[in-house]
Amino acid sequence: MIKAIMLIFSPASVWDRIALDKDNFKKLLFVFLIPLILISVGVQMASLMYLDHHAMDPTAVRFDTRMACIRGASQAGIYLALVLLCSQCVKSVAKTFHRRNTFEQGFCVAAHGLAPFFLMSMLDAIPGMSPLATFGIAISLSLGTLYYGIPRVMEPDPPSAFGIYFSSCLMMLGITGLARLLVAVVIAGGKLHYAP
Repeated sequence: MIKAIMLIFSPASVWDRIALDKDNFKKLLFVFLIPLILISVGVQMASLMYLDHHAMDPTAVRFDTRMACIRGASQAGIYLALVLLCSQCVKSVAKTFHRRNTFEQGFCVAAHGLAPFFLMSMLDAIPGMSPLATFGIAISLSLGTLYYGIPRVMEPDPPSAFGIYFSSCLMMLGITGLARLLVAVVIAGGKLHYAP
């Protein structure tokens, strides 16, 4: 969690340490990513259970513990699938630039690059906070962080580094947008309400 916060404020130095550490897939998944996702989802579910979201939105669903656990587990699964899909996309994009990167490198970039996204998603716990505002903040910080990570971890040729970054950003933007929409549908119980 501290590494995720430091990625927001000092990305270059943190990415340098990440590139030197070369954590393996299991360590990165179980020590860094899963706890970060569980904390993010836990804060959001606790907010839906205990804070008064009905004062701001009368159509909001009131959550009991069982419903919050089921929907929280679904959200955590969506977020984990998001990281795995983004990992494969980063690896595939690098391959189009004639780089032979491994899935572990793509996973390292995606997991650390999306860490600010998961941290800022906790802003959804604030009653009355716009989901579009939190998504905008979260994805902006993640894509900014990714700018420092791709050259250090993937080690592309200098002329193709920006192309890999830009293409990865476009793919991650689309995938995270779809994931957030899917999370909203899961939390709303399969029904999205539109209030003009």
